[in-house]
Amino acid sequence: MSVATLVLAAAATTVSGSYDCTVDQVTAVSIEGGKATASMIEGLPADSMKFGLEFKGDDASIEWPNSPIQVSGKQTVLPTAPGAGMILAVSPGPCLFTERSCATMVNYAQQADGSLKLLLTPTAVSSDRDHKLRFPFLVSMEGSCSVRKRNQ
Repeated sequence: MSVATLVLAAAATTVSGSYDCTVDQVTAVSIEGGKATASMIEGLPADSMKFGLEFKGDDASIEWPNSPIQVSGKQTVLPTAPGAGMILAVSPGPCLFTERSCATMVNYAQQADGSLKLLLTPTAVSSDRDHKLRFPFLVSMEGSCSVRKRNQ
């Protein structure tokens, strides 16, 4: 089966409609010496953790006015499974976890009640200014989306 055929077959089972989304948990993961350490990132303003998501065909529009990771706009959806997909948002920045440009992978999976589970993974770079070093780390932003009511 060709890649184009796979994409068309997957597109037949994509998510559609409008959603109200909230990021519930932000975690930083660092790996050093073969060991992973996770820590919660707290103190982000509550209004910066809410956004809208609308699916139309092969595209998704993210409406996130206070986005700390700059993901607002229309993006192409990559279907990854029935009712699941990935959106890649690229921005010139600046973003919360980078000094310049940034990108965020938005993974979603539809649940039995029509809601979505989310995992956002923005690019992240930390620095040690004393030693003039920079190193990447993993940020995991978990959340969910509920189906938007018609009159909103």
